[in-house]
Amino acid sequence: MKTEIILASQCGAALGKFVLTVERNPVDPDYSRKVAENKLRTSSPIYMYSIKPIKVKNAEIVETTNGGKFVEYNNDATLRIPLISGDTIDKVIPKPSADSVRVAINKYETTKQKTIFIDYPALVKEVAALNNESEAILTAFVNEMMKYVKTLRDATSTEIAACKSAMEDEGIDVSSILG
Repeated sequence: MKTEIILASQCGAALGKFVLTVERNPVDPDYSRKVAENKLRTSSPIYMYSIKPIKVKNAEIVETTNGGKFVEYNNDATLRIPLISGDTIDKVIPKPSADSVRVAINKYETTKQKTIFIDYPALVKEVAALNNESEAILTAFVNEMMKYVKTLRDATSTEIAACKSAMEDEGIDVSSILG
């Protein structure tokens, strides 16, 4: 019980401060519609990662029907921290790392339960790394597509040159038509 009081008081110390959650969304907000309409798009969504700071307005201990005890922020069941044995808040609030952020995103997408972080600079570092990965994927895709654009431009130039040459052989100037 003493451990629960310590953890609850540490969680309550967040009042008036911010807790942080992380989320990901497709960079293309119309991606799902494009899939449904079979429109041009990447074969899988490219994601943008972001941090949602949430101001803590209240914190209270809640007990689930299964007997689990949690600190719940802002009367939001998705913003819960379990009360477990341990002597510091670090046992229930993960330190931002590549693994903990990916686990948090997966947890939210499968259960809608948010993972709370409190180390803003470390979380920004991890989110920036994920966004850089997405940027690299998208940049490689765009570069490949630009090669196809060049192929089409070259094909058009070749066709125009062939037409002009053939027409010149016949004594016809098509420069005013084809440029």
